[in-house]
Amino acid sequence: VGPAGPILSAGEVRGQRLVLLACSPQRSERLGYTASWPLMLGNAILWLTQPSQEARTGNNLRTGHLLEVEAPTIEWSLPGQEPEVEQRLGNLTELARIGLFRCGDVEGSASLLSRAETHLLGNPNPLTFSGEARGESLVALRGDMRPFLLVLVVCVLVLEAWLFHRAGVF
Repeated sequence: VGPAGPILSAGEVRGQRLVLLACSPQRSERLGYTASWPLMLGNAILWLTQPSQEARTGNNLRTGHLLEVEAPTIEWSLPGQEPEVEQRLGNLTELARIGLFRCGDVEGSASLLSRAETHLLGNPNPLTFSGEARGESLVALRGDMRPFLLVLVVCVLVLEAWLFHRAGVF
């Protein structure tokens, strides 16, 4: 906050979000050329449009999310299937499956599979290939490439240091 007040202000007036810039960007020589200008504009636009995005997308939560709701049951449904009702104990409920849910006055959907809901086996050691045990061909450039790339970067840095000091260039 400067001596004349804030240069940027954001808030809600009667349910409408507003962003006010207390200077003229046309009269500034540097404001449009700073690295923070496009970030500020993008964040302001995102903040202004966020309520409408929430209204369109609804209450979409990840599996594993904990709901704190006072309701005795949670109702799960998927399109084309009969709804299933589960009894709850306490006021915390974990969203342990995907689909649409209704728990008391909270409605929404749960997505992104948890480990219990997928048939894909995770590889506990990313440096080994799971296809070797089943007789599949071993492909070197498959899976998580981070360990390989880290080793490659370290090798390049060691080689560069060796070449630099070997030639004695300072």
